[in-house]
Amino acid sequence: MLRPICQIKITQQPTSDLPNRNSVFQFSFVNNIEVSSSWKNLTDTAKIKFPKNVFINFADGTKRKLSLKDTPQFINGRQSNNDAPFVLRGDKIEIQASYIYIDRNGKEIVPEPDTIFSGYIVKVLNKMPIELDCEDNMYQLKQIFLDKMSWAAADISDVIGYILKGTNFSFTTGGATMSLGNFRIENQTPAEVLEYLRKTFHVESYFRGDVLHCSPFVYYPDTNNNPPHLLQFQKNIISDEMQYTRADDVKVGVKAYSISKVELATQTFDGRMKNKATRLEVFAYKKNNGEVDFKDLTGGIKAGIDEGSFGNVVTLFYADGNTLDGLKQFAKARLNRLYYEGFRGTFTTFGLPFINHGDQVQFIDNVLPERNGTYFVKSVTRTYGMGGYRQKVEIDLRIDGVLDKTDLQKGI
Repeated sequence: MLRPICQIKITQQPTSDLPNRNSVFQFSFVNNIEVSSSWKNLTDTAKIKFPKNVFINFADGTKRKLSLKDTPQFINGRQSNNDAPFVLRGDKIEIQASYIYIDRNGKEIVPEPDTIFSGYIVKVLNKMPIELDCEDNMYQLKQIFLDKMSWAAADISDVIGYILKGTNFSFTTGGATMSLGNFRIENQTPAEVLEYLRKTFHVESYFRGDVLHCSPFVYYPDTNNNPPHLLQFQKNIISDEMQYTRADDVKVGVKAYSISKVELATQTFDGRMKNKATRLEVFAYKKNNGEVDFKDLTGGIKAGIDEGSFGNVVTLFYADGNTLDGLKQFAKARLNRLYYEGFRGTFTTFGLPFINHGDQVQFIDNVLPERNGTYFVKSVTRTYGMGGYRQKVEIDLRIDGVLDKTDLQKGI
């Protein structure tokens, strides 16, 4: 039998008018926790609800029972004796969860817990129950305003290295390179720059610990070879909202794009040749007769494509050149691979195995083996509380029989 456990640690951060806010405390019971994580969002978020009475363990070994109902001002306001607020916006928070289980010898085993969230408190809702809204390290990148900077010929690594300068964060692009041409930063936060890269160049960014992942790839080459998590319908899949779709019932299109650097005839003030990023973009779709057709989107004509007329639209980065013919062949090949027979949607499982977006999951069905298959994970929502410890997982592309080893090694 598995018994879920959690541990929440809050580290107070001093402020200019409260320089002595430096306590570290933790507690192991909450009403509810919900953590949302996806490569589609810049920021992972967590929402925590407390009961009215909590037992708090401080880092110095002292313990205290606190009634939040009787002393609400202690949460985010000052008491009459001028004590510092218990929690404030900007305090660090870490949430861990796992299970205690009994082994074959009857011994209780407490495994090393998984860190399901690490970040900062961004909002304190002083009501019953007390609620905390939290964000991951992206919160820090929303508090900094960058100095002006411009590049005549920027690469994605140049920009990310600059916006993280002075922080404790590192970054990876998963081996991807991308020319951005003339690029300028002015009166922006690092998070705003990342959002611009996302909207303009389809570069997805997210934190995994203290490492910023920023790349046109969402499924990285260094993780694509990791073994998949095994999920069994008659065992550890609690419920699902997945639809099994035949290939001929699929409606999907592919927007494929490439970016290259072109040198201009003009120079910068320091004598360097100016460059600009040129972008090619095509849309591949299947006509009613099953043939693949294309729309050239380079000129910005996208009417009807993003409004659902062609079904689900998948955007992919082409890293092997910048020719229209090459881009079309790439889009056609990827489009055909999206017309697979298999699942689409979400399923709910227990807190183990611990699943991150970008991982692979392999379904096993001993009753209906045709439902077996391996898929990438697009998002994970974790919940913990009176109802137990659960993960709601959204799947994405099918891998087995659809993507080959070369695809995985290049990144997707």
